Amino acid sequence: MESSVADLHFSFAVGLGVFPTLLVFLFVKGEPAWSIKSLASGCLLVLIATYFLAIMTDLESLMPWFANNGHVTTDEASAAASEIKVWTLIFPAIVGAIGANYITSWLQSSKPKADR
Repeated sequence: MESSVADLHFSFAVGLGVFPTLLVFLFVKGEPAWSIKSLASGCLLVLIATYFLAIMTDLESLMPWFANNGHVTTDEASAAASEIKVWTLIFPAIVGAIGANYITSWLQSSKPKADR
């Protein structure tokens, strides 16, 4: 079970990044661009991207510590660190861009007026 420490980054990525993002997508699905849910979802997505970037950066810096203390081998630590870099670069960029898109859509739209 020593390699479970090397797989810790995947648990963090799914639990703290993918799962909350999917919940936000389910929350905003089908909402018009002018609704407050759209704005809240955009802000939440930007926040998820920001804290995910911070957590994964900190986790990447912990991998040499795990290797030095014998929790994982040096090869496992370097492999985990390189996989963490991929998660750290790509996931926050995609989620943050989608969040910014929701915010921009909310800012550019207006609530339709009822025809009478």
